[in-house]
Amino acid sequence: CDSTSLLSSGDYGTPGLQNDSCGGNSVTYTYAGDVLPILTNAGCTGCHSGPFSSLTTVLNTQAGDDYSSSAAANIPWVTPGDTANSYMYLKIQGTAAYGVQMPRNGTPLSSTDQQIIEQWILQGAQ
Repeated sequence: CDSTSLLSSGDYGTPGLQNDSCGGNSVTYTYAGDVLPILTNAGCTGCHSGPFSSLTTVLNTQAGDDYSSSAAANIPWVTPGDTANSYMYLKIQGTAAYGVQMPRNGTPLSSTDQQIIEQWILQGAQ
């Protein structure tokens, strides 16, 4: 069957991840189960742990909330369903117009981890 997973480039596919299921049983990523462990392992919570930090803002939101925006970037931290307008995703990709790639002074997230976060956002950031 054809892939239904839309990548930020506009192409469809699941490079480095499990292929789309033809029977409707595709992998659904969650913040607590999939994204938070990636961010924790990457050391993001070491710098972004204060009550007013960007990551804390994302951590404290609930599914369906309007994620707070980055004043510097003037786009939301996470726009469910839209990676091109999700500042957090652009920062880990190294494509944000403002600031440096995250984690700062660290090893960029692997392509697999970036794709999991991408899919989480595209699936609605639950």
